[in-house]
Amino acid sequence: MKVKNLLPLLNLTFLLSFFIILYLSKILKLPPLTYRVSIIIFLLIFFISFFYFFPFEPPITERRGQNFIFITIEGLRYDSLNYMQNTQNFSKEGATFLNLYLPSPNYEYNLFKVFVQRNESLLNFFPERYLRFCLISKKNEDLPSLKYFREVKYFEEESFYLKILIKWLFVKDLIKIKEINYKDIFDKSLDLVKSKSRPFFFWLHIDLPKFSINENLKINVLKGKFSNPQPLKEIYFKDLQELDLSLDKFLKNLKKENWYEKTNILIFGISGYEILEHGKIGPETSLYQESILVPFIWVGPTIKRKTIDFPISLLDIYPTILKKFNLSENYKKFEGMEFSPAFENIFPFERVFILKNENYYKKAKAYIKEDKKIIIYEDGKREIYDLQRDPFEKENLYCQRDEKIIKLMEGFK
Repeated sequence: MKVKNLLPLLNLTFLLSFFIILYLSKILKLPPLTYRVSIIIFLLIFFISFFYFFPFEPPITERRGQNFIFITIEGLRYDSLNYMQNTQNFSKEGATFLNLYLPSPNYEYNLFKVFVQRNESLLNFFPERYLRFCLISKKNEDLPSLKYFREVKYFEEESFYLKILIKWLFVKDLIKIKEINYKDIFDKSLDLVKSKSRPFFFWLHIDLPKFSINENLKINVLKGKFSNPQPLKEIYFKDLQELDLSLDKFLKNLKKENWYEKTNILIFGISGYEILEHGKIGPETSLYQESILVPFIWVGPTIKRKTIDFPISLLDIYPTILKKFNLSENYKKFEGMEFSPAFENIFPFERVFILKNENYYKKAKAYIKEDKKIIIYEDGKREIYDLQRDPFEKENLYCQRDEKIIKLMEGFK
């Protein structure tokens, strides 16, 4: 048994001995010196035990290490920042990557790759003194990333179902019921981070509301009876604006904390959101740009202020943090590419992004090189797009089969 594990027992023993000595000193009339020595020994043991249970911790501004706040959002499209003015203004305080490619449309797979690569967790590289905790907006105990956090909380556990029941009883139009209250989520997040007295790694995951879209409308879309995306886009972008207001308040409150200047805030989509661009609606639908391209904001004490349109991968965040904060010298062994040179306008050349869609609709792979994109489906079907000339992927160049297309396909081999 270690000595520190014996201290509570010693404390109890000497506490009892103290009272015994007091009692015996009266009965046996012990000399004053013996009595005083006993008290001194007791006080020493008491203070040692006290600091064992309540260790002294200096203010967080005096500690080594930076804080990290990861905010991941399911269903955040590449053009979402256009409708989130406050978040866009916040992004000017750091670096904004306009083109972050996801390795898959599946958000659970993407979340796993943010924190775990080559069977090693990103959190394990942080010093032991770091607190590791997260808040998930909707309960999902199957997320594999959760097991690497010491403290996991779900927002919906606190009166979530009660609120839905009350609205169901008194509100006739269920379409207007919000699945998620952004304000409450960010208020709880603020309480969590403010209560921490050591450097921390906090992950907040948010699902965009799904109750705000009529389920019957979704069915009609799948059946091909509804093709006008405008009403759906208005609902989606209104949700983004509500998210934007609550996120802005959260960020402004963070700035009031004395540890804010030592905090890195990373905000990015963990899946895209299709709104009838290619006949479907929702996240995790396809390998088209609206499903796999998301914005990424990184604000921190060492992050330069700039907007970067050079494409990067979600897989790159992991090794970049390892390299930038000197957490590991083996950052090159992981799946992503360290992109810190991008802050100095230095970019790698001829990079090919490989994306997979294995869980939803048609199984397929996508290969993206510079502004060219090829999608190869499991059944052999192929699609080729020039993203610079055709960013919305409406013209499949594979049908043309000219020399340029053949040469392009050879370049991906």
